Amino acid sequence: MAQSSCPCCRCSIVRQANSDRRSPQVRQSARIAQLRLPRMLPPSAPPQPPGLPITSGVIEVHGHYRATIVAAFAFSQIREASITSVQVTTGTATGTNTSCSSNSPCSMVTVSSGPHHSSVIAGMSYHLWTYDTFPGVFSWKKDPASAFKEAVGIFAGLSVQNLNDYYVGGDLQIGHDMQLMGGLNFYRQSSLAPGFTNGNVYPGSPSFTGPQHWTRGAHFGIGLNLSIFRKAFGSVTGLGTSTTSSGS
Repeated sequence: MAQSSCPCCRCSIVRQANSDRRSPQVRQSARIAQLRLPRMLPPSAPPQPPGLPITSGVIEVHGHYRATIVAAFAFSQIREASITSVQVTTGTATGTNTSCSSNSPCSMVTVSSGPHHSSVIAGMSYHLWTYDTFPGVFSWKKDPASAFKEAVGIFAGLSVQNLNDYYVGGDLQIGHDMQLMGGLNFYRQSSLAPGFTNGNVYPGSPSFTGPQHWTRGAHFGIGLNLSIFRKAFGSVTGLGTSTTSSGS
């Protein structure tokens, strides 16, 4: 220790020349004691209550397909052929001297074009590129090229009302489960029998209907995918299945 006296207050100031004059053995014992002190651990999380964890979120269900069944109503350029006959009781048959009377009536044949052919049809729409059924995947306003690529397809179907009535062409899915289609209609319908001429009068009551022949014309249609019929049928009857997405 060093001592210094102050003349004013006559006090002694003891300065410590060395901060720690302990022996090496004492310092080593202090360090060992510090090392043996228990470390403070962070507080543990409180225990969770029993039960199943509840999560929430949104699941997007994307359904991709290339082919789907479509039911549609089609309008054709082909006109319905009408073959009718009326009874004639005066005059003579065409090209003959056969008289027509009430006792021996004749028949006059008439072939006319009726209304445009139309029918309920069903067929398959095949998309060259897969179609995504998730709403809002493509936009006709923002990206019309991608929307057209997804929507365009090939259609082939037949009438559910008439035999030998077929439809082929292309279709465009303008909205989910809704199709516009167009192409060719091949329709087999009756023709005038050989040996008869439209507008002529013939003795008796012969059959003027001949064999059927193929007619061809353009068609236009609008239809709905089979899935929307299944959804509507299921909502009314409680049957069928539907795809939903929700958080639990």
